[in-house]
Amino acid sequence: MTNTFGGFVHTSPLASQPHDPPLTLASNCVRDFFGPIVQTVFDALVKTGGTLTLPALVSCIRKQCARILNAEREKLIVRGKYKLQRAKGPSSNGYVVEASSIRAGLLVLL
Repeated sequence: MTNTFGGFVHTSPLASQPHDPPLTLASNCVRDFFGPIVQTVFDALVKTGGTLTLPALVSCIRKQCARILNAEREKLIVRGKYKLQRAKGPSSNGYVVEASSIRAGLLVLL
């Protein structure tokens, strides 16, 4: 079976579940105009009702987008020997864990 979108992921990691057509349309419009990171921030705000502070918003997005690390990997990263991508996927698909990127996405929405 072929991918009808050709590898393009059109939803963010925080897309509305169950599917809500008006919210999905709004989310896709945000992605078209501003990009996938802003779409992830938008979907996080919609998911939580828009009442979060910036640290709570960062925590909510990281919980969904961050890769789970075991203790051994965490030790290697803390020692600074290796760099590991902390997100589950690429930022082009909306996976973001950096607080500065989330803050920038929020500023774009404002």
